[in-house]
Amino acid sequence: MMRTALANSLEQLNDILVELEQMPRQLADNVYREANVGQHIRHVFDHMLAIKLAVEEGVVDYDKRDRGNEVETDRLMASQRLSLLRLWIQTEDFDNCKITVASEIDCESTQRMHFDSNLNREILYVINHTIHHAAHIKLVLAHFGINLPAHIGIAPGTASFNRHSTQDESTPCAH
Repeated sequence: MMRTALANSLEQLNDILVELEQMPRQLADNVYREANVGQHIRHVFDHMLAIKLAVEEGVVDYDKRDRGNEVETDRLMASQRLSLLRLWIQTEDFDNCKITVASEIDCESTQRMHFDSNLNREILYVINHTIHHAAHIKLVLAHFGINLPAHIGIAPGTASFNRHSTQDESTPCAH
């Protein structure tokens, strides 16, 4: 269940990259950089990789970032990294286990704390974080006249609400 939900959240980023691929290359590249789409995608990847390390080491550290890497400016590199993350999600054993979250907690001074958590809780956080950034990308791209599909940036709770609020007696189940 968590594997599917995590994969589905990443699929929203794939849908964004596919939409950009439909545009003329130079325009898509410019929008990708100018709208900071690449920075958002790199940031999401950083969080996914933090989960990957947590599975291996038992500690998740979302503060470890790979800022300024080629994903921020190169859509092809972003697609390649996305493919690797999708493969990892398909093959990883996501048995829930206790993990530690290490994080900075204050912007005024360096203060680092460790918190008890578990893998499922942190995967849930990364799912919501990914969708949040997809929504932000969608909003920014709209300013460039690029309208993304309606499902991008919709949180799981909102999707459930929408499914239930649009059901009537003639619709036995939502799709």
